[in-house]
Amino acid sequence: MSTQSQIPEGPETAAVRLLANVLQSDVGKQTLQKLTDGQGTDTEEGRAWLSARDFLASYQQKAAPPSSPLLAAPHQGMRVHYSGMLKQAGHASTSSGETFHEFMLLELARNMAEMGQRYYAGDVAAVDEFLQLYCVAKEERDALVAQPAAHLAPRDRPGCITVEHMRHYFEGAITDTAILKDRLPLDRRQFEGVAQEYSRPEVQSVWFGFALGMRCAERVAVELEARAATAKAPFQLRVQPWLLACFGAEIAGDKVERNHRFLEEALELVQSCGCTQSEAHQLVDYVFGRPVGEPRQETGGVMVTLAALCLAQGLNMHEAGEAELARIWTMVEKIRAKQAAKPKHGPLPEAPSTSPATMPQVWSIESGYCAGEKDERYVSIRHLDSQCGQDFYKDRDPLIFGFLSALAEAQQQSTGSDPNTQEP
Repeated sequence: MSTQSQIPEGPETAAVRLLANVLQSDVGKQTLQKLTDGQGTDTEEGRAWLSARDFLASYQQKAAPPSSPLLAAPHQGMRVHYSGMLKQAGHASTSSGETFHEFMLLELARNMAEMGQRYYAGDVAAVDEFLQLYCVAKEERDALVAQPAAHLAPRDRPGCITVEHMRHYFEGAITDTAILKDRLPLDRRQFEGVAQEYSRPEVQSVWFGFALGMRCAERVAVELEARAATAKAPFQLRVQPWLLACFGAEIAGDKVERNHRFLEEALELVQSCGCTQSEAHQLVDYVFGRPVGEPRQETGGVMVTLAALCLAQGLNMHEAGEAELARIWTMVEKIRAKQAAKPKHGPLPEAPSTSPATMPQVWSIESGYCAGEKDERYVSIRHLDSQCGQDFYKDRDPLIFGFLSALAEAQQQSTGSDPNTQEP
């Protein structure tokens, strides 16, 4: 019996296939990937998933394509017929006057024949009964019985279908199916005073696969219900969880802040569609020169005119909204950082640029004093390509002189140059 066993085509194989289907489903793959990444490995459910994966891998590694039920590879060595050998031993015992030994050897032959008949009929427990009868590997069997926790067994989890509820469906399916009822007896063994595991290992394997499948089906049902509920929720309500997650309740409900951010996005939209800054300023002056409207009616106007703009631009406003909501969920931390850096008590989403004004690169500015007239200062602006320019004096052109002097000073601070000695 040292030859490698083949995969039996019986209930145990069906259980293994069911287990494989569960582990290879989308939910199974996602769960195992999370466990591989280290998520949930310290939970009882996580350990059960990993045990199922390891069991299946070991089973598939050891198994070879079956040639017939419950068979090992054909034996190629010398064969010895048990019946003839035991009869000869029995006759030898009789000749020496040991009739009891002859009786025991004949009983051994009879029990071996019964074990073989039952085993090849699919009753693998017959081997265990035979080994118990003749005290073969008793210590190993006792150790196995004393460690039922090593077997795969479902456990109750809060908020999930109970083990007894799953067992009710499992045993109902077995007893209602004739071929399964005959091959999968549902007698259970006691552990810590409670009937938990089925006595037959193939039944236990089928039960575990069934329970794991039920748990997966339960997860899929919950996920589908959540998706259906989300899909039915109006877009406005699905924006709220993002607002709260990103900003918190206070900023999410700040009416002034929401005004500013909506106006910003509306301006960015029309800017992207060709509206000019001048047109926007004209419309600001026009709107704020009229009576204040009613928010509900104006919201309707925004929706209608947005739909009309999207029609004119060939855009789908609903698809664009869904895509943007999905995108900003991936940018929560970045948006939070931008919100934290924005100026307090102002409409702008970020601080305006504080870089000093500089002259265009094609122009140069210089300042100095008129020759022989230390008190008469001038500022000159000159075009670099044509070298044409114009001088402005402090006494004669005080307004332009003051502006250009300030510009020259700002340029000096940004470049470190001296405006009184700057080359044109």
